[in-house]
Amino acid sequence: MKTRMMIAAALVAALAGGYAVADAQGPRGGPGMRGAKGPGLQGGPRGGMRRGPAGDLGLHGVQLTDAQREQVRTIMESHRQEFADLRTKLGAAHRAFADAARTGAVDEAAIRTQSTVVAGAMTDEAILGARVRAQVHALLTAEQQQQLQERQAAMEKRMQERQQRLDQPRQNRRPPQ
Repeated sequence: MKTRMMIAAALVAALAGGYAVADAQGPRGGPGMRGAKGPGLQGGPRGGMRRGPAGDLGLHGVQLTDAQREQVRTIMESHRQEFADLRTKLGAAHRAFADAARTGAVDEAAIRTQSTVVAGAMTDEAILGARVRAQVHALLTAEQQQQLQERQAAMEKRMQERQQRLDQPRQNRRPPQ
């Protein structure tokens, strides 16, 4: 059970670590952003800023000024290599952990050692993501920060409701709405 939880936590962290700047600029990402591929950005079907390596900054729906958008780009670019290095480190740690867990003979010490390495890499990634989010959030006005807090509270509520549905026995689950 512990191993399952650790693997699930590792997967969640790996997935979360692959995202950063949320589609913060509205439907098209602002002037000149359509399909843009710049530092920390990927063009997408809507052409807006996409999530990148710092985790979801939660900026979707927050109207940023052009200056704020540029500052976010600068912050993301300044940390791009750090995130790339951490992704490499985390990927290698996950592979080593999986290899240790899949061997024919059970080597509990090796599995524990590799799970500690994965946890360390996840911690490093979480710390860097938190630093980047703090830098970006410091750019926001009080009103924008309030919008962000409201959005985060709503998201947490939805996550709790979803978890409660998942925790119900299968026959008692109601279909997602």
